[in-house]
Amino acid sequence: MNLTLVPSELLLLSPRSDTDPAFQELSLRLEPLVAPVPVRLIHGDGSGDPPPKPGAALVTGGQREALTMLGSIGGEGWRWVHLTASGPDHLHDWPPLPGDPLLTYSRGVNARSVAEWALGAILYFYRDLDLYTQASREARWERRWARELSESTLVVLGAGAAGSELAQLASALGMRTLGVSLEAEPLPGFGLVVPPEEIGWVLGEGAVTVILLPLTPDTRGSFGREQVDALKEGSLLIVASRGGIVDEEAVLAAVRSGHLRGAAFDVFAEEPLPTESPLWREPRILVTPHVAGTTNQFMAHTARVMETIWRAVFERGDPEALAPYRYAPGEGRED
Repeated sequence: MNLTLVPSELLLLSPRSDTDPAFQELSLRLEPLVAPVPVRLIHGDGSGDPPPKPGAALVTGGQREALTMLGSIGGEGWRWVHLTASGPDHLHDWPPLPGDPLLTYSRGVNARSVAEWALGAILYFYRDLDLYTQASREARWERRWARELSESTLVVLGAGAAGSELAQLASALGMRTLGVSLEAEPLPGFGLVVPPEEIGWVLGEGAVTVILLPLTPDTRGSFGREQVDALKEGSLLIVASRGGIVDEEAVLAAVRSGHLRGAAFDVFAEEPLPTESPLWREPRILVTPHVAGTTNQFMAHTARVMETIWRAVFERGDPEALAPYRYAPGEGRED
């Protein structure tokens, strides 16, 4: 693979019409960077657009529809494929692509956004907004003594970029912060970061536990009933990384029994979450439709990541700058 060869064109794959404006924004941000390489927007699986040129680059959200497009070039194949997603788990099941392209993803692209979502979910329960919402619907004037976050403990499983952002926000509010990470290295915002081998005692420490683990063969289904039961009595569980890691039925049972004060899910084992799922109807579970990382700044952050990659590969030939974003099969770094 010759990483110095500039792509023949840069294609941005918008999976649906409602995502066109966001990908058009990204196109406008990238055009000055990659000029004179042409940039064009394609739709769905690309079948309704002119075929890609050999040696093209593709930007996609990682949807499986992209595989139809990616298999459409023979011979020289693709030069570069970039995911707008913050994690590489979409790539784990992809077959080899024509041309053996450089594969990259937008590590850390939505770290701040996910951290803000998690903090919002924490405050939603800590300040009893779930209970007040229900009371307001019933016109009940029902005052309560609220809890403050100060002096409570936040535990983050998968302490990476988003975890560090959350820990810094939580620290500013006076929370104690404890992270679990494969690297177990100090991170901004955390009072202590420990390796996964120490998770046994960590689970019982958090007034709030936030799941930010990557989805890998090792983490899939790893947070089951045993781990849920080990959480601190009356605590909160916030799930904000990938579906399929946490046993949703075990969390539902723990909330209904009172073992957990509440839970928030942004990601699910099956998406969209089926309408018959009881998670929708449990008042002490907050459900959002995989939007923690989706904000008005997402494409601006994506463009900055892509600029770093473009300059590292096609301008400077700097593999060290590329390393954080390059996909290695089986990897599972925390975002």
